[in-house]
Amino acid sequence: MVLVVLAGVPASGGILNSTTTLKPPNDGIDGKRYPGLMCETTYGSNAASLSSAQGRAYNGSAVPVSIVCPIIKDYYHSRRGLDTVEVMAYVNSTPTRYADRFRCWLHATNASGSVRYVDFESSPSRGYVELTLTLSKSTNPGVYYLECKLPAYSSLVRYSVRERQT
Repeated sequence: MVLVVLAGVPASGGILNSTTTLKPPNDGIDGKRYPGLMCETTYGSNAASLSSAQGRAYNGSAVPVSIVCPIIKDYYHSRRGLDTVEVMAYVNSTPTRYADRFRCWLHATNASGSVRYVDFESSPSRGYVELTLTLSKSTNPGVYYLECKLPAYSSLVRYSVRERQT
């Protein structure tokens, strides 16, 4: 819940006061949008080829690069998982091989970091591409993260997360 207080001074003196209480929606879903520049290269990937431009993670090399993107788990003890994670990318050219496709894995780990649940999506398309991933379960406690294979000269624009509250 957010409390907003607005105050002002009218020309006649005194103080005008207005209080508004904003409540979260009742659908039990918490939503966030992250810019692609939040992502980093994974160990063993060519870190020098990843740069940020206009809030995007851009792969400036001629080969695909592996990146990992953080996801904040607000409901740390929830076992319900994520409703959806939507990943928007711009793929520069039509992949000719499966290994060159834009691909993402959504992971839920336990407290020690072991992966417990995974969802996977890929796209053979070029241009703006959106992948939608879902996890119906997570661990208590545990964390989420997104891992993607970003094709050559392509960018991860943003990713959006909808987390179940219960």
